[in-house]
Amino acid sequence: MRLNKKWILSFLSVFAFVTVVACSGGGGDGADPAAGDPAPAEMPAKETKEEPAAGEAEPEKIADIVINVNGADNVAGTGDVDDQIKAREADIKKATDPMPKDQLAPLDIAKAVNQKLADQGYNLLQEDWGWSEPLVQKQTAAFIAKSTPDVITGETQSPGYAAQGLLEPFPDWLAEKVRNEVVEGAWKPMEYGGKIYGVAFQPGVSILFWNKDVFRKAGLDPEKGPTTWDEMLEMSKQITEAGKGEYWGGVIYAGPNNGGYLRAGIYPLINGGGFVDENNHPIFNHEKNVAAFQFLRDLNQYAPKGVMANTGEGAYWDPVNKGQVGIWAEGPWMVSTCASLNLDCGTGPLPLSEGGQQANITIGAAFASVPIYAKNKEGGFKFIEAMLSEDVQQIIADAGVRPPVLKSIGESEAYKTAHPEIYKFYEAMAGNVKGLPTFAKDNTRAWQIYGEAMSRTLMTNEDVKSILDGAQQKVEALLK
Repeated sequence: MRLNKKWILSFLSVFAFVTVVACSGGGGDGADPAAGDPAPAEMPAKETKEEPAAGEAEPEKIADIVINVNGADNVAGTGDVDDQIKAREADIKKATDPMPKDQLAPLDIAKAVNQKLADQGYNLLQEDWGWSEPLVQKQTAAFIAKSTPDVITGETQSPGYAAQGLLEPFPDWLAEKVRNEVVEGAWKPMEYGGKIYGVAFQPGVSILFWNKDVFRKAGLDPEKGPTTWDEMLEMSKQITEAGKGEYWGGVIYAGPNNGGYLRAGIYPLINGGGFVDENNHPIFNHEKNVAAFQFLRDLNQYAPKGVMANTGEGAYWDPVNKGQVGIWAEGPWMVSTCASLNLDCGTGPLPLSEGGQQANITIGAAFASVPIYAKNKEGGFKFIEAMLSEDVQQIIADAGVRPPVLKSIGESEAYKTAHPEIYKFYEAMAGNVKGLPTFAKDNTRAWQIYGEAMSRTLMTNEDVKSILDGAQQKVEALLK
């Protein structure tokens, strides 16, 4: 006799209003979601029902959970997750070479989570809607249609969903678990009005990298990176002068797009400024921001020409990956990039301004949330709970690509010893970590104003304070 299945199908979604989106190592410009995009066609609902034979108990019902998660958090693809797991295992068996642990991790995560939920009577279905702008557009259409998955994943757009009331707050039992057991950087950007609306299972933040070979060529100690802004400027000057056009000093990508905001936006935070105040009001011309923008301008003179303010991240990645940059800041994927490109990289905390304090912005963080239109909200939260379990987080830790978020693992001596470089990212997540804010009105234009101010700072000799005062006037007029 077949079991009754109630197919709860829903689809990815995003803001009806425009939000900025960035992807790790990508950094495309935030684009307005196409408001005219049709909502995705709903898959036909499957419902089967067989009456039990006389004297036979009613079979247990299986509830579906429809998820859309980042490929690093689960097996990629659309359909029944159990089928995706079997297909992936078949591919691995056909492979002639052993699969590295980090490439097996998504499969191992999917198997562990799938089993945990099956034991509770849930069946996982997945809709793969991509990332960045395509994801935002599809989520937007789905929110408009009020037809969403039970779990959605997003990056910079997700805090805006919470602010607009499109996400369910975590139930008390899950919120308490997250606050007590999960490092703050994984959920703090998704806290709104004292409630938690999302969590990332293996997020990224930025730390400092330097090229030890470039340091040696420039006569610097390859084992010591800069710890202050002044040191970074001094070292960058020395490297650029020694390089004579073959290699350069420091680069912080500050293009007028999400990739630039996620990277360059850290330095105003370090200096005590930021994007907005506690009431989400723009503070573009905060005095601490002026000093931070001046630091970026000073650093730009020691970077390859046109790279820091370039509208495309490729211009930044090219010299970094070719070993032509001495100092830069990046997310956890840079550790494996250094290894694959045979770059001898040093790592350390981000340098501080005088009187500044460590701060960071999540980058490449896939926040999982339960939308208000989810059909199986309980199942959605159970999925999030499973992803935060000890064994699943241990799989993430053992892969050595991104840090886990469970404190019991990330703060253990075993993890610090096994993955000293990735542990530095975990440390950075424990401090003052923010997400990009969503402005109350015309979010895309507000970010364009900020980006224009960054570009003018790097590409002109105009007074920095005047540039930021002008940006503040524009954004305030916009938000009236």
